[in-house]
Amino acid sequence: MNVIKKTIAEVANEYNNNNEVDPVLLWDTIKRRIHSSSLKYAKEKKAKMKSKETNLECDILSLQKKLEENNLSETDKTDTLNELEVKTLQLEKICQYQT
Repeated sequence: MNVIKKTIAEVANEYNNNNEVDPVLLWDTIKRRIHSSSLKYAKEKKAKMKSKETNLECDILSLQKKLEENNLSETDKTDTLNELEVKTLQLEKICQYQT
């Protein structure tokens, strides 16, 4: 929502003192800029989500490998299992959000 408000304000400021601007063309310009800003926002959001998903997958693999080690104490094993569960739930939430 803030992206849209910011875009409208930018266009309004850009054409504020120009009395020769046709209101219909100004509205079309606002809509075009909102569309462009929305696409940019969605692309950035998707990239952040993908990055977070990749990091979680790497963390999960690392924790699984750590669990396979024979020299873990019971406390370390429990802590690792808890962390693995948290990361797995976070990854599941991302997958649910994407679908």
